[in-house]
Amino acid sequence: MRRFLFLFLFLVMSCGGGGQESARIVLRMTSSLAPFYTKVSIRISGKEFEPIWQSKEGIFYPGDRVSFEVNMPEGKERLIEAVIYDPEGKPLYYASKTLDLSKDSTVIMDMKPSQKKVNSYQVFSDGKKPIGNAVFYLFSEDLYSINASFSTSQNADAYPYMVGSYMAYYDGKAWRFLYLPEPSDADILLYERYTLPAQLPEGIESMKVYGSYEGILTSRDNSLSLLSERMLSDGTAILTGFSDGIYYSVSKGSISFKRACQEEGECRSLNVDITGEEPDTYTLFASYGGIRFPVAYGELFIYKPYLTYYLYTAGMVKEPCVMRYSIFTELKDFTGSAHVNIKLRTVSFEGIKPNATLRLYSTDGNFEMEGHCESSSKGILKIPYWDSLYAESIYPDGKVVGVFLRPEDNSLTFPDVDLEVSAYELKDNYLLLEFKRGTTLAWCSLKLFSEGFELTVDKIPPWRSYLKFKRLENFFDKLPDYTLRCYSEDGKYYVELSSAPKKVLY
Repeated sequence: MRRFLFLFLFLVMSCGGGGQESARIVLRMTSSLAPFYTKVSIRISGKEFEPIWQSKEGIFYPGDRVSFEVNMPEGKERLIEAVIYDPEGKPLYYASKTLDLSKDSTVIMDMKPSQKKVNSYQVFSDGKKPIGNAVFYLFSEDLYSINASFSTSQNADAYPYMVGSYMAYYDGKAWRFLYLPEPSDADILLYERYTLPAQLPEGIESMKVYGSYEGILTSRDNSLSLLSERMLSDGTAILTGFSDGIYYSVSKGSISFKRACQEEGECRSLNVDITGEEPDTYTLFASYGGIRFPVAYGELFIYKPYLTYYLYTAGMVKEPCVMRYSIFTELKDFTGSAHVNIKLRTVSFEGIKPNATLRLYSTDGNFEMEGHCESSSKGILKIPYWDSLYAESIYPDGKVVGVFLRPEDNSLTFPDVDLEVSAYELKDNYLLLEFKRGTTLAWCSLKLFSEGFELTVDKIPPWRSYLKFKRLENFFDKLPDYTLRCYSEDGKYYVELSSAPKKVLY
């Protein structure tokens, strides 16, 4: 039978007119990790006042009563954090709760052991490898207070005290804020950048390259900067290049290209039969270890039995909506010949407002479609893709409504749901974001971005209507753009607002 241990806190709040109101906070533990405790701390914060920290030191046992007197304005959405320290001064228990705090109320906070395991990994295209010395911060739920900072190299076991609701770290591309509903184990995923010497074949002035790097490589370039997520975990970079023929490089430490199709059996003839919807163009791609790259030049392609092949097709569906599409279709057991049938799937839709751009996409990157329909509210889509996908209606003002479409669905409705950013401004030491969401919207995510800067918050809980981002070094020299996305409770649709509207292709 579970036994609960309690530590009682009496919170005396001095409010507006000079009177006092009291609230009772109960810190509940399912077990006791120490014979007694030496400090109890609380933090109370709200949108309109600076956080209030208070601590009581002494010898406390489960069942003791501890009183705090706090001069706090009345209001809603108060964040309460509590920490209990052991005799060695370690923050052994942590809890947080957001609620409307009123007089004569009793708040029960389930204190959780805060010491957890944090692993750090470097991400590669084919997996991840452990890596040390990852620095991370623990933020309060309103993102205004930095409660602690740690490094995974501080001790061999990497068991820090997770006294916060967000774990924040820079992953090599962006700042990531990962939501922790309670102290829990966590993984840090890092993207390292490698600079490798690179050289074009003699006589080639420039080459379009794909794979571990995508872009133009010229004879004046002597190196390429690659992210680990586009390299194999053994350090191998895979690239194909196109100039007067097809070239490839599969190497570690440096990049040097070899002309393909020079050895017997290295290349084969490409024979593809496409029926159904005829694309405007197609080409052959291959994939190895999570890296995808084109391998065809003219009627020949690079053949290796260990590669997975995809046929890339791109075209246009002109009726009833004008939509451009691109598809990657996996070719099973491909050796040179394949038949691909591009069938159109009919899906009716409604709920689109005027001036909308329609975009459909799969989360695996194998399908995307974008265009316009003449109808302002209802219509029919012809979709050359039969797996699960998302359909978006994109508006010039930065609003996006996305709906999940299953393979068996033959209709979709874009809901009319409210999402409003009511305040977005840069203060002296924080960035304030206030928003209001419709009653059917629950969890949200957030992206802040400007030139050379990106920050993402993976989850914002349903009860939170504002965030006060603490300005760290290199944060928010100017007001960044934002994209706020909120999901329905059942996850079937989302609504998005952005200060930088999505760029549409068609």
